[in-house]
Parts: sequence; structure tokens; C-alpha cells
Amino acid sequence: MLWRRFYRATLWCSFTLVSSVLWFLLLEPFFRTFMVHNREHPTVVALRQRLFPEEWGFSTSQKGRFRVLVPGGYLNYKQIPIFLRDHSGTMHFYQSIRPNPISYTIGYCELPKNLQTPLFLQEFSEYAIASAEGKLIQTQTLKFQNNNIRENIVQMKLPGTDTIVSSRQRLWIRYKRLYQMIVITPTREASRQESDRFMDSLEFLP
Repeated sequence: MLWRRFYRATLWCSFTLVSSVLWFLLLEPFFRTFMVHNREHPTVVALRQRLFPEEWGFSTSQKGRFRVLVPGGYLNYKQIPIFLRDHSGTMHFYQSIRPNPISYTIGYCELPKNLQTPLFLQEFSEYAIASAEGKLIQTQTLKFQNNNIRENIVQMKLPGTDTIVSSRQRLWIRYKRLYQMIVITPTREASRQESDRFMDSLEFLP
């Protein structure tokens, strides 16, 4: 009879749903472990960003000799040439692939041995602000892991738009290597806790 068919179909759907949930609960820890240990694989990266976009994890750069916490646990790599008065080189940037409105970036550049640290930090700071066509709102010197750090708050426009954003930047030199960390947020006050979490999580590898 019709009602029996409906009853059986309902039981089958319920059984399938319950089984799927149980399988997910059983396999989810193994799935996460696999994704953590294979985070560099493009397929895993895409899955992590789709399934766990807000989950923070460490991203490691062996060449940069550091690791840092970011949403999704992965950073895209790109190179940008820099041209200063007495030095030219390449910034090696690692940028979050999390969508706007918050962007996380860390980069480094190899420096010559005869470089005068304070003067270069000042020059590069001005260069970074000018390159972004930004306006310096605030600057201060901080102490982080026995390094003197220059921190700037810059107001700027997103490239190709009229959208005004706030860029928090940290600059310092460690073992003849310039490091730069950048967090871009919609406003200066937005997501300060997440900005601190990213910048304060930086660890240098031995």
C-alpha cells in the first residue's frame, strides 16, 4: 500500500542521514589531521579555505625561517621588487588568502652587511607608505623578541578602488634581513584583537 511505501522511504532516509552524521563524526578528526600534515597541497588548501575559513593555524616558511598564525593556516607566496636610494632587492611576501575585509601579510628581504639599520628602517618605512599612496597616521617604536620594531598606522586606498582602509605595519631588521608584517582592516579600530594575534604569534625558526 502507499502508506507502507512512504513509511519505508522515510525509514531509509532517516537511516541514511544518521549514518552520514555518524561517519562524519568518526572521520572528521582524521580528515583534519590529514589536512594539517598536507597543508601545502593545492587541493587541501582549497578545501581548508572552504570548510574552515575562520580556523587559525600556523603557516611556516622554511626559507624565511619563521612561522605565524593566520586564518586557514596557509599563506600565498609572491615576490615584489623594491628600489631604494642605496639598495634594491626583492621582498618575499606571504599573504593570507582569506577574503576581505581583513588581510594578513608577512615579508622579508635580504640586506647588505654594511647597512646602517636605523637609517634604512626610516627610508624603507617612507618607501612602503609612498608605494601604497598612504598617509601616516601614527608611528611608534616597540620591543619585540629583543628587536626594536617600528610600527606604523597608515591610511590608504585599496588598489584600484576608492575604499579607504587602515594598514598596520611592523618593520624591523634581524640578522641582516628586513621583516615586514602588515594587517589591513576596514578601519583603524576594527579587529584589533585578530591583528594582535597575528603579529604577536610570530616565531623564528632555529
